[in-house]
Amino acid sequence: MYATWARFCGAEVVRVPLREENGFLPDLDAIDPEVAGRAKLFWVCYPNNPTGALASPAFYDELARFALRHDILVASDAAYSEIYYDCPPPPSFLASPGAMECGIEFHSLSKAYNMPGWRVGFAAGNRDAVAALRTVKTHTDSGTFGAIQKAAVAALTDTTGYPDQLRSDYRGRMHLLCDGLEAADLEVLRPRATFYALVRTPAGATSEEFADELLHKAGVLTIPGTGFGPGGEGYVRLTVCTGSGQIEEAVRRITEARTGSQCGR
Repeated sequence: MYATWARFCGAEVVRVPLREENGFLPDLDAIDPEVAGRAKLFWVCYPNNPTGALASPAFYDELARFALRHDILVASDAAYSEIYYDCPPPPSFLASPGAMECGIEFHSLSKAYNMPGWRVGFAAGNRDAVAALRTVKTHTDSGTFGAIQKAAVAALTDTTGYPDQLRSDYRGRMHLLCDGLEAADLEVLRPRATFYALVRTPAGATSEEFADELLHKAGVLTIPGTGFGPGGEGYVRLTVCTGSGQIEEAVRRITEARTGSQCGR
């Protein structure tokens, strides 16, 4: 979506690779200085979809310095900020020195409060960037239905700890999925956050081939990593946005498919 909307606005899109050996973080030093000099907007998404990777405060500090040096606005998509496992809460880009001068951060109630489809969230950050967003929003839609806005207020002021319970549910499901897939002799990149897990494709199979095998031989739908860009080759993405029973069934089917046909090999 980042690239699509940029192109709709007439912008040139330059992809920054996210490689496993770099913790799925952009290598800012590898960015062409000429590209950096022309850049206007830098999208980042951490906790990351589809990798489940986290950004560190040190990386965000570096990113803020990079953006200030090149006069770039950083758009930080923090939709998964409340879904994390066995680690401190993910940091905010806006906490880094200078980030309020060059950044805007987006949050969604879809993930932390189970409101997918309601399309409600909020943005915070640089005053001029927020004002520009307000102007665009005013002329592109008619506002969110009032009842949904009231539900969002109720969620954000709730004191029952709902995100903590949801996080616990996802943690249990994620262990169930990853343990089962590893028992099926698949290599899983256990995520530190989000409700997604990347699985490395077996030797000799592309991401699309492996996803096709799982769909037709196990009846399990996965997303080829290439759906997120060329750097996704070699992985498929699964999610735990369903009940434990369905996850167990999916693992059983994948195990049987691999045992019977060595799926993807």
